[in-house]
Amino acid sequence: MSFLKKPSKFVFHKEIMVTGFLNIEPGDSYVTFKVKKLGILTVRGIVSGFDGQIYLDLQNMGNSFFNVCLTPVTIQTGISKRDEHLRSMEFFYVKKYPIICFKSSSVEKMNNLLRLKGTLQMLGTDIEVVIPMEYKDNIFKGAFSFNRKKYGLGKKYPGILVGNTIDITINCITTKK
Repeated sequence: MSFLKKPSKFVFHKEIMVTGFLNIEPGDSYVTFKVKKLGILTVRGIVSGFDGQIYLDLQNMGNSFFNVCLTPVTIQTGISKRDEHLRSMEFFYVKKYPIICFKSSSVEKMNNLLRLKGTLQMLGTDIEVVIPMEYKDNIFKGAFSFNRKKYGLGKKYPGILVGNTIDITINCITTKK
């Protein structure tokens, strides 16, 4: 499942960046995740259904923002029974919480990266996160981790059964509006 690999290196390429609104290509954009199961196995999956707004202002990064969501009903791990369980009220509870959203509070250029600071909203819980992002050839790539217990994600499952740390990789393809 090579499509689930994390980006190997993050680079900020100012010469190809644009200023203005960017369209998200929902059919080509996705988030991958991995989490430990039973302490030794790694469960990998993908979530799609990307939508939202991205605005970049190269002259004043303080004007830039990301307000993006994805739909956990699209979750795929390669095992349909597991996918249905993840969509259930024990995990993502997609009937009550159909979207997961990130809304930036700041976008900064840090060394060779964009540093997105903002709120990740999942299962009715808002937690501040920082996401380092690469932008090259109209593609944003980033990676970060979060503690699933802080969101109540799979709260009845102890860390030995389902790891508490979820590793996320973002692949967001854009076009200029």
